[in-house]
Amino acid sequence: MQFNKDNSKILLIRPNVHIDIADFSGFSFAEPLDLGYFAAYAKAENIDSDIIDMLIDKKTDIIKLLKTKKYAMVVFTGHVTAAAKINALAKMVNEFDKNIFTIVTGIMAAVNPHVYDTVYIDAIIQTDPYDTFTQILKKLQTNDTDFISLKGVYHKDKAQAEIVKYVPKYFPLREKIAKYAKHYSHSYLGPCVSIKTSYGCPNNCSFCLYAKGGYDKYWERDLEDVFLELEHIKETDIMILDDNFTANIKRAEAFCEGLEKRSIKKTFFILATPQTVADNPNLFERLYDNGLRYVFLGIESFNDEELKKLNKRNTAKDNHAALDFLTKLGIEINTGIICMPGHKQEDFDLVIKNLSRYNPIFPMVNVLTPMPGTPMYNEHEKQINTQKHEAFNMMEHIIKPLYMTPKQFYGNILTVYKKTNGSQATLDYIKDKYGKRTLKKHKKISRKVLWKFIKLMMR
Repeated sequence: MQFNKDNSKILLIRPNVHIDIADFSGFSFAEPLDLGYFAAYAKAENIDSDIIDMLIDKKTDIIKLLKTKKYAMVVFTGHVTAAAKINALAKMVNEFDKNIFTIVTGIMAAVNPHVYDTVYIDAIIQTDPYDTFTQILKKLQTNDTDFISLKGVYHKDKAQAEIVKYVPKYFPLREKIAKYAKHYSHSYLGPCVSIKTSYGCPNNCSFCLYAKGGYDKYWERDLEDVFLELEHIKETDIMILDDNFTANIKRAEAFCEGLEKRSIKKTFFILATPQTVADNPNLFERLYDNGLRYVFLGIESFNDEELKKLNKRNTAKDNHAALDFLTKLGIEINTGIICMPGHKQEDFDLVIKNLSRYNPIFPMVNVLTPMPGTPMYNEHEKQINTQKHEAFNMMEHIIKPLYMTPKQFYGNILTVYKKTNGSQATLDYIKDKYGKRTLKKHKKISRKVLWKFIKLMMR
């Protein structure tokens, strides 16, 4: 196929994942922001694009879709659990029309590009995603198919290129996902618009893929650019998807100052570390005054020894200080809790005892999942009992529990949920603040998560 900008477009896809995968998307579901950026970069090259979010359009027939328009290229992005699906979809595209180029980007392409099938994928963008994508588009328009020669494109025989810059220079084309907008939300916010003000994370938690996905670097967008984007967003509720929004305290203070000067009134969700909250209460009070209402707090454990193993900077004391302060401030808290393979009954009891002190609190109770490409994966590789990427979903144990059966292990996780998300205090809080309709939604989402754990127990 010869590329013709008048009748050739790019199809950008976030794929659905395996039907049996357990996930928390009902509680927090963000737009495919990276695809919005790629659409903007394509527009800058005078190339039109479509975005399909298959996490919503679950029954999308990709072949039927390819027959409707002249697509010159299909671009996929996804997390570890989508790797097999991306390979399968790329094969389908290739078998339908070998002249349609297939590209993969995203965190797995950056950290674990080798998981993708290069028989059916023409380019895996490993570094400098936006600049590399632009270079691919320029080649596309001249019908040059030598994508492998680009330094940001992965090849097994090439050394990884040095990273130049991650920060995008355009705003994402949100109009491309307008039909999905009502589905993107966090907790009981909605509809939410997502933005990123920084990329990467200066912390190096041993289990986390996101620092590796940012190439162990940390980039910050110019705040004036961030304010301009916020002013162009009509929605009130904003999910800031920075891996650690308050990593730079002075910058977070400048963010507050800019909101105040520009009279930007939004409601914000951020991710933060307990240590940062505990050490900077004045900052979080100011953030609250400027619309901060929801925080995902990376607690992971109330055991200092476990926190050291996870290479976390916070302590159990920091965790309680942060939880106490945010609860008193009136901020709703989501938190990550990691259940270790070595957990005994008393460890689960300790988790429940500590979490039950706070209301409201909405924990995401994860099974320890060393992601490929992380230090913890290298440490536990021999203990990992599967290589199926869809199993790396943070709910399914990939390391066998040491002191209880898998059924007992999952049963304890269910109990944690029942004592927190499903407690009467939580249900009363949701009903009083959000009403019966939202309470019904909460129960429905909770049942979905609980049922997936029950299925894992039955397996």
